[in-house]
Amino acid sequence: QGTPNGASKFVKARLAMAVIADMILMTIPISLMTFLAGLTAVEVLCLAGFGLLIAVGSSMIAIGVTAKNPDYEDTKSPAHQTNQMTAMMLPMVCIMASVFILIALSILDLDVLIENALSPLGFELLFSLSGPFIILLVGVAYVSSGIKSLSSPE
Repeated sequence: QGTPNGASKFVKARLAMAVIADMILMTIPISLMTFLAGLTAVEVLCLAGFGLLIAVGSSMIAIGVTAKNPDYEDTKSPAHQTNQMTAMMLPMVCIMASVFILIALSILDLDVLIENALSPLGFELLFSLSGPFIILLVGVAYVSSGIKSLSSPE
């Protein structure tokens, strides 16, 4: 083990690398969609913003899962397979959670109340951002937990 700040610096460096990679990798589908669908500048910015939030949140979850349960063996180890499944399933569950929240709001007739309070555009924006922000919150929780796990003495 290194110093207590060593784990934090290591995870932050991994996060910085992931954000840079996410930004670079996001340009390919956004460029393709802009070319094929003829998106306006505002639509491209919205698409890039939502995509980047989801990509960074998913990267945070994956880094946090790996930091919490490091696997030093080969790819056939149970720890590696558990990390892979967790890192793939959590972002999907987070996105689906926003849909389930909207369904619950609709069943309780609260969607109309929120839509009247925020306007239809505000409600759409709130619903669109709920999935990415759930992913970010879960990502922050996993990264924090992973840093604590890596920092603690064995």
